[in-house]
Amino acid sequence: MIELIPAISVKYKKVVRINGYNPNDLVLYNHDPLDWAMKLEDAGIQRIVLTDVEGLELRKVVDTDALEKISGFTSLKVDFGGGIQKEADLRLAFEHGADRILAASVMEFNQEIFSSWMVTFTPAKIVLSLDIIEGKVLYRQHGQIAETELEQVVDYFSEQGVKTIKCAMHGWSVDKAITRYEPLIEQYPEINFIAATGIKSLDDIKKLQDAGLKGAVFAKALLEEQITLNALEHFISENR
Repeated sequence: MIELIPAISVKYKKVVRINGYNPNDLVLYNHDPLDWAMKLEDAGIQRIVLTDVEGLELRKVVDTDALEKISGFTSLKVDFGGGIQKEADLRLAFEHGADRILAASVMEFNQEIFSSWMVTFTPAKIVLSLDIIEGKVLYRQHGQIAETELEQVVDYFSEQGVKTIKCAMHGWSVDKAITRYEPLIEQYPEINFIAATGIKSLDDIKKLQDAGLKGAVFAKALLEEQITLNALEHFISENR
């Protein structure tokens, strides 16, 4: 079964949602991160993505409070991201309970650093996280937004030993995104591709599963009850 991975972004000690690619464009929800994580666990979820939004903005790990609480008071595995730029950030995240870290900005400073992380922490502990708009990978270069071909990025990092890649295809429907995922899955069978792509229903998750995706990251559908916790629990129990 495809791994269901709800995303929890945190700022102001509350659950927020980043609208698209801009970390300053936030929707605030009246959820305590730990309380929301516990509800997800009760529904059968085993892994979440947790993003430190302030860290994302300041380009360093800032808020480990939610990470420490969720890893301490639940059995959830946490993929942690937001501002991770150097080895000290990884160590801080792992010390506070992260199971894996999301490396989202390695392309913008030094790809060799990423390779060193793979050696130090092992590929199982690092997820390459890509932001994709109109099929191009976006990243920052000298303070500006740059873009490059998705296939080129996957090819490079596959040679570095990457085992898991999360692709956020902003602005695309699940059906359209699948047309880009499928050739990648076929060409790189050794890589686990995780989709973060406009999921609005459990049917969307089934489509991703049928296409060969290994994981599905989603937030809005749960936070705005397009997918209820009860429906999620039922889906998980049926597909185990």
